[in-house]
Amino acid sequence: MSKALQAVALVIIVHNLAPAQNSCPKVHGLSVSGVTEVSAILSWVGASEHESFDVDVMQGAGTPHFKFSETTTAQEIVVSGLSPANEYRFRIKSKCNKGSGGSSKWFDFMTTGDNPDTDDKDKDDEGDSKCPKVEALQALNISDTGAILSWGGDPAYSSFKVDVMHAPQNANFKWSTTTGDTSVMLDNLAPGRKYRFRVKASCDKGKSNSEWTTFTTTGVDSTGHGRCPKASNLAVIDVTDTSVVLTWLGSPENREYQVDVHQKEHTPTFKLSETVDTAVLQVQGLVPGGNYKFRVKASCEKNSAGSSSWINFVTTGDSTTFDQCPKPRNLSVLEATDSSALLSWIALDTVVSFDLSIKSFENTASFSFDTTLTDTFYLASGLVPEGNYQFRLIAKCSDISSSGSSDWSKFRTLEDTSGIVAEDPLPFPMTELESAEALVTTFPNPVEEELNVVLPLEKLGYLTYVTLADLTGRTVYYAKFQEVPTDSNLPISVDGLVPGIYKLAIHSVGFSVTKTILIQP
Repeated sequence: MSKALQAVALVIIVHNLAPAQNSCPKVHGLSVSGVTEVSAILSWVGASEHESFDVDVMQGAGTPHFKFSETTTAQEIVVSGLSPANEYRFRIKSKCNKGSGGSSKWFDFMTTGDNPDTDDKDKDDEGDSKCPKVEALQALNISDTGAILSWGGDPAYSSFKVDVMHAPQNANFKWSTTTGDTSVMLDNLAPGRKYRFRVKASCDKGKSNSEWTTFTTTGVDSTGHGRCPKASNLAVIDVTDTSVVLTWLGSPENREYQVDVHQKEHTPTFKLSETVDTAVLQVQGLVPGGNYKFRVKASCEKNSAGSSSWINFVTTGDSTTFDQCPKPRNLSVLEATDSSALLSWIALDTVVSFDLSIKSFENTASFSFDTTLTDTFYLASGLVPEGNYQFRLIAKCSDISSSGSSDWSKFRTLEDTSGIVAEDPLPFPMTELESAEALVTTFPNPVEEELNVVLPLEKLGYLTYVTLADLTGRTVYYAKFQEVPTDSNLPISVDGLVPGIYKLAIHSVGFSVTKTILIQP
């Protein structure tokens, strides 16, 4: 072959290879949630071309040696074995069918709690004298790009070290300074992002750390890194042999949701990924007694949240797929307020009781509750507003055997609005949820024989579902309208139903409401 032909061939080869270098994009949107003293949930946003991800985690500055590497096909992973109050960092390398996308930038995060190594060292330094803990931390004069950080003083203090970093699910930021004052001016922040800071005081014979304090800058993040809340309170409200209706709790910032449904063990292959702009989706084409899971990924105007945790559910029929003493399934949160949540689940008739555990997580005041009950629902109270919680169950069967523990099902409480006081006797405008509930009339309630539902025809779209279900999730009435109904009055016979609490759900395009119905004997 001549040199000229070799040159031509070389040019052709290079030209053909060049596009492949960009065919596997890097991941983006790295974030951290569910941070505890010893673990964290790492998540990221992948692309359709990605087949797997290499996750690398290592220690940060001043942290004992730690290294974690794992390959996963999911877009989140739980890393454990961390140390309290220590800094870590992680990165993701994407892999496609032909090649890899390279590694992302490192993303820093810090575990909660107190560092025992630092605390012991501080105690050794103190001798007989104590260095008071720094308190009364607050962020003042918060703007789009800055804030004044302040804290309480004490005659024992000689200097302070201030550490500032990004809060979970926010873009990387780290800043530290040393000062003799009880306040510092902080700038170079980004609009609409959440940060946190702590203060470490030095005394003549010792040191002390404050707790972390979180604040959010004003304005709107135009870079796409602003907080986009995850979907939460995933629930299964209508289960049949071949279909389910899935719901979840969104936020005002959310614009649309990507819903992924996959089969689990002993179930034919099923994969669904659908994008909707309402917090409800009916899934069809399932098999009786099938094991499935679903998750929801919320998107905002300029960026996306990480995916929610997977929630497992089982279709009805073909009960032979259950174990002898089956785990409780279809764990759901039917209702949530600022201080309570109505939890529900389903199980076979062989189950005689349940051990229920409820715990708090991720920046929520410590809460732990355990009880044994025979019902398939429980009203959890004593929770805090905007708190993050999770619950799981163990079933006890009539043959004295027990099931394994179900997976944790996560939920969050609503914002506390009780402190809002009107400036005049006129009522506040109704919220979107209150307005939707007011548009649907039900009577009589309580009901004995027939429930009348008055539908808001002007609010319904081309596809509407109406269901009535008991607190186990069993549907006792189901109606589907392909077009807007011509009659607003919908009678539902409840004669013969077991007395108790039922949930009436109406879901349409751009409209969704759930109401509680009491059926009396």
